[in-house]
Amino acid sequence: MSTILTNRTEAPSLHIPDSVALGTFREERLSNGVPVYSTQHTEEDVVKLELTFPAGRWYEPAAMMSRATCRLLTKGTSNYSSKELADRIEFYGASVDTSNGHDHTSVKIFTLGRYLGEVLPLVREMLLDASFPEQEFEQFRQKQVQKLQVGLQNTDFVANRKLHEVLFGAQHPYGYMATMELIASLDRQQLLDFSRKAYQPANAMVFASGNITPGTISLLEQYFGDGAATLTASPQHALETDPGTRFLELNDRSVQSSVRIGGLTINKQHPDFPALNVANTVLGGYFGSRLMSNIREEKGYTYGIYSMIRHHQHGSYFVIDTETGNEVCRQAVEETYKEMRLLATEPVDMEELDVVKNYMMGSLIRATDGSFNRIQVIRNMVLSGLDFDYFTRLAEAVRSSTPETVMEMSRRYLQPELYKEIISGQPTD
Repeated sequence: MSTILTNRTEAPSLHIPDSVALGTFREERLSNGVPVYSTQHTEEDVVKLELTFPAGRWYEPAAMMSRATCRLLTKGTSNYSSKELADRIEFYGASVDTSNGHDHTSVKIFTLGRYLGEVLPLVREMLLDASFPEQEFEQFRQKQVQKLQVGLQNTDFVANRKLHEVLFGAQHPYGYMATMELIASLDRQQLLDFSRKAYQPANAMVFASGNITPGTISLLEQYFGDGAATLTASPQHALETDPGTRFLELNDRSVQSSVRIGGLTINKQHPDFPALNVANTVLGGYFGSRLMSNIREEKGYTYGIYSMIRHHQHGSYFVIDTETGNEVCRQAVEETYKEMRLLATEPVDMEELDVVKNYMMGSLIRATDGSFNRIQVIRNMVLSGLDFDYFTRLAEAVRSSTPETVMEMSRRYLQPELYKEIISGQPTD
């Protein structure tokens, strides 16, 4: 019997897939028009539901109301206290969590399929009859004060806050910052009123994954298929980007500085975005990127540096994110600018680009592997207003990328002159 030994002195050859498929899913509607997107996994009787509402910062009547309302939804109803609700849900081995974002909020349900009929009535009660008990409301405010006090000592926290304020404006839903005054101004009755309007079942979109059966859809119809949508139009908010280019948030007690280089950029609907996504990955979108190789591996200025493109429903932005020692902060920033300019003036070699392509195609394959992952891809496309062919276009842009397209996208969208520089800390260089 012969043994085949692997030659570990040679890297395996790269094979870039010709295409990546989104996979199967279903789209249907409840009687009240609520869309239900579902992906199947029948091997285990597990169901994950996400009810998504247009109730994020963009839609809140006053600052911080979206976060407060979302976090307090599970803290009691007219019939159950917070503990009683938690105990009943835990009795079925289920979990119900909420999350809030800039545009949308979500109620996430994870349960065995056979107990879905016991869990969904509790979720419906939370949505329609959350009571926002005074004690829970005060505890929420106290925790927010404590988190803010701790966060303001952290350069990373401060840099992120400043970035959003600079890009969108101090009064904009994406740009305002939590303050002690805003926390103190939260009003329990206003949260109740916002909750009753925003969390009507007919306002929801449902993303279902796991063992989704006709019985699952019937239960969704029973508990969330009634009523009419109460949010009919998206509000408008004025963008107020700061005209400045460099911002320093001084922290004389910090031993390191947090750096953000960022600015507004194109959204996913723009025809250039899939190709820009590739160029960004070359620059700083994965561990083997240009920025990581230079500033971490070669110079040793940081433990990690990444570039990324973030998307809200009404605005997208590009940002480079890193933390450095105070004494090397300026050098790290200048090396970052050098890499940005280099990518726009010298074509990347094909060996490096093939590594990036392989990494990106692998990421797309992993993103659609299994029911739970696939529904997240579908969710992101739906909430971004994209058609389902977008995933195919994204993969095709990776596969067909050339050194010339990377250089052109870098020249158009990744030049230092387009972006703001925010440093939080006490850089000494």
